[in-house]
Amino acid sequence: MELKMPKSDKPVVIERIFNELYDLSNSSLRRSVVTLVDVTEAIEWCKVHHKVTLSSKNPANFIKDLIRGKGANGMWPAKLKQMRYTARQVTGSGNVFEFIK
Repeated sequence: MELKMPKSDKPVVIERIFNELYDLSNSSLRRSVVTLVDVTEAIEWCKVHHKVTLSSKNPANFIKDLIRGKGANGMWPAKLKQMRYTARQVTGSGNVFEFIK
């Protein structure tokens, strides 16, 4: 039985990051590792365009509850599930997580 995670704005932000890194012309990611800058910029963009309420002050912790939480799969964007992308936490050198297929 999959546990339900509380509603979150994170799927919108994750999909924004993915869309920025995905190259439609060759159906692949230009870069799979997501940086602190990527997360911060995506949160700020989504605040304006999707009215998300997430803070961009601690981008290093952005992916932790999605990776570690039970039922976190329920918070993963449907588009990325369909494309069979998931993520893993990658830290150091300004990195936050990596999209993996």
